[in-house]
Amino acid sequence: MNIEKLTENNRSIPRNKKILELFHKAGEIENWGTGFYRIKEACLLNGNPSPEFEERAGAFVLTLRPLNFETTQETTQETTQEIQKRILCLLAEEPQLTRKKMAIKLGKITEDGVKYHLRKLVSSGKIVRVGSTKSGFWRVIEQ
Repeated sequence: MNIEKLTENNRSIPRNKKILELFHKAGEIENWGTGFYRIKEACLLNGNPSPEFEERAGAFVLTLRPLNFETTQETTQETTQEIQKRILCLLAEEPQLTRKKMAIKLGKITEDGVKYHLRKLVSSGKIVRVGSTKSGFWRVIEQ
């Protein structure tokens, strides 16, 4: 069986008919050989992106995307940009602000989250650290 045929409405050849019948009688399966097809149809009926099928190391891998996958990525990018703008404003007002105090002022973000955003801001050339970790300060280059 190849990946293209997985989403066709076809019956597979069961390897162990007794196990198949047992699961069917127990109500655990309603039909055999149509699972991938029914998954694809359910996604399309729900408005979700089509599932992605691939083969990795001899196994079939199915990837399902949520209905709002693109929206989630856009929202995350907007949130990241908003947090970084807020960090830049805080550092422009208080250049010696610590990560801990930034996290408190920003709310709903950890010190590690602040550290992540500071690294991104440094790598994009928007801020630079002047002096040592303890007695230094942040210089805002671009806001």
